[in-house]
Amino acid sequence: PVHAASTVTISGSAGVAGATITANGNSGYDDSTAVSDSSGNYLVTVDTSWLFQRWSGTVTPSKAGYSFSPSSRSYNSITSNQTGQNYTATPVTYTISGTVGSSGGGATITYTGGSTTANASTGNYSFTVAGGWSGTVTPTKTGYTFTPTSRTYSNVTSNQTNQNYTATLTQYTISGNAGVGTATITYTGGSTTANSSGAYSFTVSPGW
Repeated sequence: PVHAASTVTISGSAGVAGATITANGNSGYDDSTAVSDSSGNYLVTVDTSWLFQRWSGTVTPSKAGYSFSPSSRSYNSITSNQTGQNYTATPVTYTISGTVGSSGGGATITYTGGSTTANASTGNYSFTVAGGWSGTVTPTKTGYTFTPTSRTYSNVTSNQTNQNYTATLTQYTISGNAGVGTATITYTGGSTTANSSGAYSFTVSPGW
């Protein structure tokens, strides 16, 4: 029999602001939702009028970019308010990784929100981003160009592997010692000045 309308509340902390708290009743007719406040607290009201003034069902928190512990809570024939029903929210992160090749070793990998450096010998790189991250990744190294020049990502929801680049040399370095400090080193296309110890270096294009 269906009884007069009555309700109980389930409340606690979702662990993060803006989480959606969904209560799914086992009867299929007594679902409810709430959103946690700026402090992460929530209160969801469920209808106990469907089956002898009791409510049974599952409460599940969700928010993009977060996982929750426990992932949900189950209730069986509750007839009174349930307080202190807390969850721990943990930001979800994913890894973007690949290589710029040994030629690109030491390259700076700049991405929206940060940067990292590729391994000097292997060229391997890796960094983590928050779930749902969108942005652009660009490798740079003096004297080299990269193919592709960058990669763009939208709403990352899994690890991104084999995000590889090919480094192509565009400059060579000529270096040595002039035998005297501050000597002017003039070369076809430019000039440079040796340091106080006589050391000098400059770059030229392939085939110069």
